[in-house]
Parts: sequence; C-alpha cells; structure tokens
Amino acid sequence: MLRGTPSEVGRNDPCPCGSKQKYKKCCGKSQSRNVEADNREGVMTVADSKQIYQNLRNLALRSSRTQLGLPQTTNSNDSWGVIMDWGLDKEDTATIVAFINGAASVYLSSGGGFIGGEKHESVRQAAKRMVTLALQCQPQAKATDIYPLPEQGSVNFYFLTDSGILKAEASVKELRNRLGAFAKLGDAGQDVITQYRLISEKDAK
Repeated sequence: MLRGTPSEVGRNDPCPCGSKQKYKKCCGKSQSRNVEADNREGVMTVADSKQIYQNLRNLALRSSRTQLGLPQTTNSNDSWGVIMDWGLDKEDTATIVAFINGAASVYLSSGGGFIGGEKHESVRQAAKRMVTLALQCQPQAKATDIYPLPEQGSVNFYFLTDSGILKAEASVKELRNRLGAFAKLGDAGQDVITQYRLISEKDAK
C-alpha cells in the first residue's frame, strides 16, 4: 500500500510543472473559476479534485525536458523523468512524479498531494534515485503515445525521454512481494512518499 498522509496541493503553491508560476495561474487555471466559487462555500467537489489531478498529470506527461528546465541527459534515449501511476481502487489513483534534478511530486485523484519537496535533501535524493532506477528498468519498457491510468491492482510506469515516452506495467502484488523487474523502482516511488510524510510529520510538531 502507499504510505504517507498527503497534504492538500495549495492553489498558491509553486506549480509542479516547473513554470515558476503559482499553481492557480498555471496548471489549475482552467479550473480556477469553479474552484473559487466552491471555496466561497467551503466546498471542493470530487469533480474539481479529479480535474485538477488530471491537469497536473497531463502536464507532467506532456511537458518537454527543456520546458521544465531540466539538464540534458548523456543520451537522448535516457530517462530524465519517471511517472508511477498506482491504481488504488476502481476510481482513485496515486501518481508519483520524479525528475532528474531531484524535483518530485505526488498527486492523488481523490484530492491532495505533495509538491515543493525538492528544497529538502531527503526528497531530492529519493527523486534522483527513482530516476536512476528508471534508467535501469527502461529496457523492459515499450514506446507509447497513449497514457491510460492503471486498473485496480496495477501500476503503470512512464519513462520520460527526449526521444519519447516509454511505458511498462506491473502488478501491485508483484511490487509488494518485491518480485519482477520493477520491484526496486516501485520501492523508490514509495520512498518519495515516505520522505514527504516524514517532513510533514516533523513540520507538524
């Protein structure tokens, strides 16, 4: 199971896409009118949460390395980022995003997540380790131009490269039992969440 208790992604937080703008003026702009109207009544609807999640995930998948301001890799086929989609149940998904520079985010389709942790060394190291392991797992993945969410009990990995995106799949059962080619990569994704959780717990004291 995914570990950690994510905090809500704030609309005034820096946008996770790397644009250096506030989230409400970037990824969340298309939803700002509905969200602001609901927030006046203290309400965030399920539809709003899912749309915000989809916007963030789509930007992570469709933004280029140069758009994100990430360093060039040695080979254009090498991963500079990795996305891990974890099918929690029939409707909810947790997405872990890690980039080569140590930036990492966690998005929940049910609402909330973690962003901005790259200022913490523990999160940076966890993100960089995830990308390093992605590079090792990459030969097991295949090129794709469609990015479906996983079914319940499944995990999809997307490897981001200058030459395109590669996709691989694993079962939750395999990852829990640390079996298969993607077990270490799954653990690395879990560690990103763990490091965020530890920081959140420390800040709450």
